Amino acid sequence: MSSYVIDKKEYITVAGYVAGLAEGLELWLYDYDAGRNSTQADYYKHFEDCYKMNAKSVQLQYHDPEEEQDNNDYIHEFTNAFMKGEQVAHFGDVWESIARVQSFFSSSIYQIEYPPFMDKVSNYYNKIIAAIYKKLNRIRYADCDVWGTFKL
Repeated sequence: MSSYVIDKKEYITVAGYVAGLAEGLELWLYDYDAGRNSTQADYYKHFEDCYKMNAKSVQLQYHDPEEEQDNNDYIHEFTNAFMKGEQVAHFGDVWESIARVQSFFSSSIYQIEYPPFMDKVSNYYNKIIAAIYKKLNRIRYADCDVWGTFKL
């Protein structure tokens, strides 16, 4: 069992970095809840929600009457990470940076043991990673005969 709440600052920094990568790669993830492509604010909110689920999961696991809360916005960290992500998308090693992002995602999912939260966070993270890989590999839906098929 895990009992660690990853700092909100880390979640927000990763949010900015991923948003910068996405924008730099011209990758527009569709936000079904909002009915439009994701914006920087959407990345911020989704990762902030992941932090809250991490904190709530630990609280539920240990029956703690008080949930950890961090009310700082960390907008400066988000903005700096966004610029760095955008720069990496244009001039850096995107593959290496995706490995670092995936490492954070794995750590976060490990800490969120409450199944409904873990499923929601895993689905969100996987959507981001799959979209970035598709963009990097230049895989398009038109390249497949039928969605869901696999060719060797």
